[in-house]
Amino acid sequence: MIDKIIDFSLKNRLLVCLLAFFISVVGMVVYRQMPKDIYPDLNAPIVNIITTNEGMAAEDVERLITFPLESLLNGTPGVTRVRSESTTGESVVTVEFDWGMDIYLARQIVMGKLDLLLDELPTGTSRPTLGPVSSRMGEIFEFAVTGEGVSPLELRSISDWQIRYRLLGVQGVSFIVNLGGFVKQYQVFLNPNMMKHYDIIVKDVKEAIEGSNRNFSGGMILKKNQELLIKGIGKIQSTDYIGSSTDTGTNKTLHLVGQGAKEIGNYLFAATLIIIFVFLPLLTIEGIGGRMFRPTAFAVAAALFGSLIINITLQPVLMSIPSITATIWWN
Repeated sequence: MIDKIIDFSLKNRLLVCLLAFFISVVGMVVYRQMPKDIYPDLNAPIVNIITTNEGMAAEDVERLITFPLESLLNGTPGVTRVRSESTTGESVVTVEFDWGMDIYLARQIVMGKLDLLLDELPTGTSRPTLGPVSSRMGEIFEFAVTGEGVSPLELRSISDWQIRYRLLGVQGVSFIVNLGGFVKQYQVFLNPNMMKHYDIIVKDVKEAIEGSNRNFSGGMILKKNQELLIKGIGKIQSTDYIGSSTDTGTNKTLHLVGQGAKEIGNYLFAATLIIIFVFLPLLTIEGIGGRMFRPTAFAVAAALFGSLIINITLQPVLMSIPSITATIWWN
């Protein structure tokens, strides 16, 4: 079979060269359009569930929030593993699905399960939210915000309200985690004697602050050819706000080239085929190992197969060209 391929290639040199050129051009176009990544995708689809209950002890978070969530999600179709981490006031449950599961279908399945548990969570627990679509290898950049004479509170505020939102506008950025510093907050210290004097309770103060901490629209005023918008400013911005609310020779040359190519063609074909078979078992590896080694094995096997085809088709044709030129010059 190899001899027939070599004979066909030498008899149809122009056709072989045109096919090789066409395949090379197509390969270059496809290569430019292919997605390229340094690291293979090592991620099984993962969904993170974040639930908070401020002030709750870690053991209570584990018992009242994390464990019910884990029990609910274990056995869900496509789920291979459920992991969790409980800290003071926060529960993070990680649900891992089978390889190949669409991440958005996985998130939809988890959301459907969470609706069954909302009424059973402790009082004061936030609605469970799903983390962003990201990967194990998604952490790509760390930075520090520093400034001479600037307090940690101000640095954290700059990071939370300015830098974070600008970075989220960058294409490909899915999530940003801010750590360190002090989160800005307004604290109200109540005087029990004054509360008793005005006959109010803590709930009244809480509702008054929550109700005043918002901006609202007041419509507009028409004045001649102008429309003046009215906006009520109630959003808390400081403590004050809270306080206030061919020829013969050529043929002979082709024959000699063909004989030489046939002599080594069978051995070259067998040797290359053996190397390709060596990489084939790697294509059957599952899990993270398969994610790491399958692309490499496929690339090497495909490259070897391509070189095998070139060795028995294009290479004999290219070898014949200098020999033909030399024969014509000698004649």
